[in-house]
Amino acid sequence: MSRLADHIEDQRIDVARVLLALIIPMLEADKMSADEATFMLGRAAESLSEVIAVAESRGERLRPPGDDDEEDDDEEDEDDEAPADD
Repeated sequence: MSRLADHIEDQRIDVARVLLALIIPMLEADKMSADEATFMLGRAAESLSEVIAVAESRGERLRPPGDDDEEDDDEEDEDDEAPADD
């Protein structure tokens, strides 16, 4: 099962690479129609969502068992964003 998941994740990343390789030249040429741009933006959003899911999945697999301090980390990040009292 793990090999299958790894294979699927690798395919999603490969699709993102191919999509990016297609989009960049189209953007640089500045000759996309609105319909083409909308279509490519939709595919890029789908691919980005899939790559984020891969990253999150791999992050979960890297987390040591019993390490569910994610909520504590989020609270600490919120404290870091609070404006300083000067």
